[in-house]
Amino acid sequence: MKLYLVHPPSHYSGVVPPLGLAKLAAYVRERMPDISITAFDLRVESQRRVFFEAVASEKPDVVGMYGIAPDADLVEALLLRLRPHARYLALGGPLATVFHRHALLNYAVDYLILGEGEIPFLKLLSRLKEGREDVSDIQRVFQRGDMDFSYDPAADLVPDINTLPLPAWDLFDVPAYFRFSHNSMSNVLGRKRVMPVFTSRGCPFGCAYCHNIFGKKFRPKSPENVLEEIRMLVDRYGVDAIEILDDTANLDQGRIMAILDGIIALGRKLRLTFPNGLRTDLLSEKLIDKLAEAGTYRISLGIEVGTRRSQRALHKVQSFGRMERAINYMASKRSIVIGGFLMIGCPGETRKEIEATISYARRLPLDMVSIHIVTPFPGNGIFERLSEERKAQVMAIPPERFSYDNMPFTVCELSAEELVRIKRLAYLSFYSDPKRMFSLSRKISLKEFATGGYEMLRIISSGRHRLLADTREGPATA
Repeated sequence: MKLYLVHPPSHYSGVVPPLGLAKLAAYVRERMPDISITAFDLRVESQRRVFFEAVASEKPDVVGMYGIAPDADLVEALLLRLRPHARYLALGGPLATVFHRHALLNYAVDYLILGEGEIPFLKLLSRLKEGREDVSDIQRVFQRGDMDFSYDPAADLVPDINTLPLPAWDLFDVPAYFRFSHNSMSNVLGRKRVMPVFTSRGCPFGCAYCHNIFGKKFRPKSPENVLEEIRMLVDRYGVDAIEILDDTANLDQGRIMAILDGIIALGRKLRLTFPNGLRTDLLSEKLIDKLAEAGTYRISLGIEVGTRRSQRALHKVQSFGRMERAINYMASKRSIVIGGFLMIGCPGETRKEIEATISYARRLPLDMVSIHIVTPFPGNGIFERLSEERKAQVMAIPPERFSYDNMPFTVCELSAEELVRIKRLAYLSFYSDPKRMFSLSRKISLKEFATGGYEMLRIISSGRHRLLADTREGPATA
């Protein structure tokens, strides 16, 4: 059996190495060693011509593709182009998980894999290798013609992720990623030779706006396992910065402290970043000290909102006092770029409550903010609270239209146009603060500050933030 694993082209200028595909390839290769696996990342221009020539001549048995909602139109076009050249086409990632009904009805695809991919995809490949196409008994796999999309998102998750092999980066052109100006979720404040790592999967907090790709059970890797992967990246590819992509890396403080101690012991002067966010109210001074000692240069914090009622609406209640103490202490380190995620337009939110969130963020010693408009992605908690009529309206929107800036309606008291206007003004008020800009200039290089300054002007004019990646739809590399 010949398997192609493919990352499609993207509308985004940034090219984050496809950790999810590398993990999937390693898992399949370990358990089905007789399968021929070839990986392609079509965001890398040099791979596009090679890919289309290869797929036309080799005609693989299975093409497995990753997709996210903003790139849905590109995924749809690519699947249609591949249809004559592959026996089976399978789609996974956030696009398949969130928009499964739309994908099966509209795309030239045979199978969808929802949520975490390793076990369901392996079962699908085994079934197809046996010459059988029916997958009705395989959890979280759907095929063309299915109309019942009920499934258990917790079924067939890898119970112990320490058993997963190291990512199969040997199947990818890793040095190509270092040549991109935005080769990480850290974007303009990142380093060139940066690679992503997951140290855990799953998040138990159940925030209403979030995805459910990895389930609600926290499944950590051991510090030894994490350090083995980091050593491989450093020794094999000369990596000098690591992006930790967990949803909640600091849920177990003892574990993350052990990982940081191990990184310090490596003696490689690595730089660390946490672009998806740490749980702010779980940050202790001891952990912040260790993060700084281990070389952390950037952390994103999920502050979200500035009122208790909006916290409850998002199902994310945090202690404002604990958050403030943690952020103030982190600011005292003078070495970590502190970013904050904010959300406006929560269910039932008023203009006054939105202004309270913006004022709260301005009072904090944050270097950057990324402001998102609350969006009812199909399946998240916000969506489930909508009326049936509203749900139907949401489901009628093409996946590529879904973003935190582009929804035709809101779940608060303000219109979409008003929220976008408030967002732009909030960015202007935040980034026009000389004290804040002076603080940031002391933490990053002159080149990074100049690039960041240009980006901030673009943010103010467009209302869209690229300094802090929009990752709430789902892990960009999952």
